[in-house]
Amino acid sequence: MKLIDFIKLAIGVPFLDHGRDFQGWDCWGLVVQTYQECFGIVIEDFSGLTGLNSTESEKLYENYRNSWIEIESGKEMPGDLIIMRTRVIHVGVVVKKNMMVHAQNDYGTLVESYTAAIWKSRIIGIYRHVKLAG
Repeated sequence: MKLIDFIKLAIGVPFLDHGRDFQGWDCWGLVVQTYQECFGIVIEDFSGLTGLNSTESEKLYENYRNSWIEIESGKEMPGDLIIMRTRVIHVGVVVKKNMMVHAQNDYGTLVESYTAAIWKSRIIGIYRHVKLAG
């Protein structure tokens, strides 16, 4: 499925802690589905972790980020992950330059600019899956 088609289906899917499908997902669940549906890549779903628990989300970030290639800001492309620090680690998927799709508690799945003031200062890394790096 093309990324744009997936996003059209994903917009409005509710945030659901531990969710991993179109019934509802947390930010990592959205990443899992995006990679499976759009890129045919199965990634660790961390279904035992909760996006609302700071200790667990830190563990996800620290343990799994080494499986990804860090990308210089400005060189991101669709499918790259934007890792942000909120009260916990948060992740969005680059849709196109400066835009991401993400699942946020209280808002569900939406597309926003990751260069907007609310997100730009929170970005701690941009990562590309090794299978997308060529």
